[in-house]
Amino acid sequence: MTNQFFVSCPMDCFDLCRFIVTVKNNKIVHLKGDPDHPLTQGVVCAKARQLAARVTHPKRIISPLIRSSNGFEPIGYDRVFDLLAQKLTDLKKEFGPQAVLNYTSDGYGGVKNKIQNIFFNHFGGDTRATGSLCWSAGLKAQDYDFGKAMASHPLDLLNSAECVNDNETLYA
Repeated sequence: MTNQFFVSCPMDCFDLCRFIVTVKNNKIVHLKGDPDHPLTQGVVCAKARQLAARVTHPKRIISPLIRSSNGFEPIGYDRVFDLLAQKLTDLKKEFGPQAVLNYTSDGYGGVKNKIQNIFFNHFGGDTRATGSLCWSAGLKAQDYDFGKAMASHPLDLLNSAECVNDNETLYA
């Protein structure tokens, strides 16, 4: 049986790409960009084109592992959740909920990137970093290079990648 699904890209970039994924016998057989997406208009970046291969790669870790004296060993999800719940409970009891650092680096910054915030709000709080390692370095580099950090509207990127090759107009 073949089915098509509309999915958002898990890379969590600012444009939150949307794909049309074709699945046959529980395997991804085709991934294409959604032509109705307002920013990407069906374009799929190089990283996203590799998603299906990454999901099916034979070395992909598909179950939880726990460190042991022999390296890493498989562990069931029920046991993992029990261990995590116990560790979080112990940390909260001994040091308070702020002892947990909830670090995230926003791409799109939408709901799927905020699930952990909902969890930690119910947990009683946490410690959250301001900014991100990546963004602060990039913004500082723009300050040094250009005097301040500036960006174009995402739709304006369509005007930046045009090039001409053998009398054809190509878009990167």
